[in-house]
This record gives sequence, C-alpha cells and structure tokens, in this order.
Amino acid sequence: MRLRAIIAAGLVGLAAAAAVSSRPLVFAAAAVILLALAAGYARRHLFDRLEYRRVLSKRVVTWGGEVEVATEVINRKWLPVVWVHVRDEWPTLVEPLWPSARRAASGALALDQTFSVRWYERVRRRHRGRCMTRGVHSFGPAALDAADPFGLAGGELHDARTDKLLVLPKVLAVPDVELLFGRPLVGAPVRRSLAHDPTSLVGVRPYRPGDPVRAVNWRATARHGELYSNDWEPTTVAQVLIILDARSFEHIWQGMSAETTELLCVVCASLASDLQERGFGVGLVSNARQSGDWRQVEVEPGTGTLPEILEALAKVIVFPPPPLDDILARELARPHPFTEYVVVTASINAEWAPLLEALRAERATHVVYVEEPRGVAIPRSRTTAVPQRLTPEQNDIAHLIDARIPAAFDWRGQDALPLA
Repeated sequence: MRLRAIIAAGLVGLAAAAAVSSRPLVFAAAAVILLALAAGYARRHLFDRLEYRRVLSKRVVTWGGEVEVATEVINRKWLPVVWVHVRDEWPTLVEPLWPSARRAASGALALDQTFSVRWYERVRRRHRGRCMTRGVHSFGPAALDAADPFGLAGGELHDARTDKLLVLPKVLAVPDVELLFGRPLVGAPVRRSLAHDPTSLVGVRPYRPGDPVRAVNWRATARHGELYSNDWEPTTVAQVLIILDARSFEHIWQGMSAETTELLCVVCASLASDLQERGFGVGLVSNARQSGDWRQVEVEPGTGTLPEILEALAKVIVFPPPPLDDILARELARPHPFTEYVVVTASINAEWAPLLEALRAERATHVVYVEEPRGVAIPRSRTTAVPQRLTPEQNDIAHLIDARIPAAFDWRGQDALPLA
C-alpha cells in the first residue's frame, strides 16, 4: 500500500511537471516512480533463492557437553538483501554461551541475528550451548524479516523446520557395584571364556598365563618384543538385563517427580556403562514412555548396546507409566539361563511386588531402591495372589532391596554413584 501511494504521488507530480513544463520536476517525479517500481520488484523477489540454514555440530551430546550451532544465510541471486533479521527459537534447557541471548517474558529463548547479504554471498555465524539437561531438545522454527535495498518495503518468511538434539543422561562411576551383586565382578573371566568363536577375531592382547600356545600371535610378539595372544569373541557372554520402573510414587494418582525420573535414568545409565566396561552384555527394559514414541523401552542384552541404552534413557519423559507387573511376568515366563536382573525402582508397588519376589526366587535378581521404603505389604511367597493382612515382620520390604540410593543424592555435582 505504501508503494502504491508513492507511485500515485509520482504520477501526480509527473502530470504537474508536464503542465508547467518543468524538466527538473519531470525528472524528479520519474525518479520517484522508477524507485517505487524497483522497490516493488525487490519486495516480490526478496526471498527468491534466499536460504536460511541451521547446522548442529552434533545430534547426540553427552550430559555436560557443548554443541555448536552454525547459522547461515545464503543469497543465490543478483539482488542483494541489505537487511534481514532472523529470530530462531532456542531450547530453554540448553544453556546459551553467547551474550546476545534474549529471553521472552514467557521464558522462551530466541537467537536474534541481523544479516546483510550481498549478491551471491553466504554469511555464517556460530554459537555454542552447554547441555546440562537430559532429553530431546528442539531448535527452531525460525522467522525471517527482510527489507529491499531501498528500505521502502519488506517481507516476512517463516521457516518451520526444526533440528533435534539428544542429550544423554549423566554417567557416574559405580565403585561399589560388587556389593549389589554380592560377589566380585571381573570382566576378564567373561572375555576369556573357553567357548569362543575362532572365526571372530577381535584383536590381540598381552599374553596371560594359561593361554594355549596356538593362540600366540607371533607377528605381534615380534613387533612388541613380548608375548601377545589372539583375542576372540566368546560365544557365551554373561548378560545383565536392567529393568527400570519409571514410576515416582506407589500410586499413579500421586503424579510424577521430575527429579526422581532424572535420578532413575542416571542410575540405569551408570550401571549399564559400568557393567559393559566389565565385559557383560547389557540390556534395558522399562515401562517408561519416550519422547515421540509411546512404545515400551526394550533393548535386548548384548555387547555394544550401551549407545542404544543411553539414547533410550535420554528419550524418557516425565509421564505416568503403566505398572511393572507385565514386564516382570513376561521375564518370569522367558528362559534366560545366562541373564541376571537389576531392578531399578523408586517405589515397590504391592501389585507387582509378589512378581518381584518370585523373580528373585527363581533368577539372580538385584534391586536398587532410590527412595526410602514406604511400608508396602508384600507376602513372602512365590505366589502372585493379592496379599492379605500381614504381620509386621511380613510387612517389611527390606528383604527385597539389595542397595539404596538417597533420594536427595546430588548426582549433578558428584562423580560416583553411592550404593548403600
């Protein structure tokens, strides 16, 4: 509308100049009309072949790590864009490490940038953020405002594309994991299984007493000046299946605790990392719900599954999950001769506690409790019947718990996971 008014004014001036036979006025009026027509053309083609890109240096980041976000504007036409303002939404849970971060009244963060792009030019800027919160974080969408080279007209463009960043849970050391299992855990016996596959050579290692002579790698021995043996992948590896109960409280109507959910994920991630380093095949199953996927979390035990487990834990959302009884009943029905179980829970519910006790009676099962017991009534039997009135001794759930972690444990500022 503004350009139309300018053109109309220019035509009126041109008519007046013709009436009075004034050449300077004719030139001025014609210049105004041509300027308005050029501005109109620039406005119509302002966003032609103009691209905005957002590139993340990583798609998966460990807890406490940094991510670099590169933003660039590309002008692929001869018409310059003298002013383009980009407002790109930034996830509130990713700490920005750039001073120009702007936070709206609602708490949302935005990356505000102003570019000046000449013809066939690319302008790139880099920003960094620190990831201190587990989960799936979204960058975008973005909104672009631009003006023509004359500053007479502008336009807007909305870019709905988003980029996802996955922040893994924090992994702590577990120095007392032997106390949980009730025996020393050494990874070497697992890797030195007598039942190995001679076709799956994984590398060489220093010679150990007891290695057969035919396992000696003479080429590596000559290169290092000491005995080296071939290392094969064992056909049978001890497995540990971590069962995560994502409920924060005993009853679903009590809601969820975000802090408890974070602590549960940290415990599972730390146990999985420690056990895999010791040579065990690790798996994960949980009643938790994941971001963008409502299917049950399930990672079969195996070697090299830690990245998949950590990504599954990173996607866990704070949402009331179904009871754990279906998972426990399924595991009771499945034969797992080489599998041990670690149940991580914040509340032992009376509905599935008999199943937990049955699993402990039939399989090697260990329970990590991250809060104080609430006195749930649990029968000391292998049946799954509904518990009746119990004596004070039967009402105690301490016999089901192998290790406790304080609910107030500050995992953000610690490097080791306490197992009391």
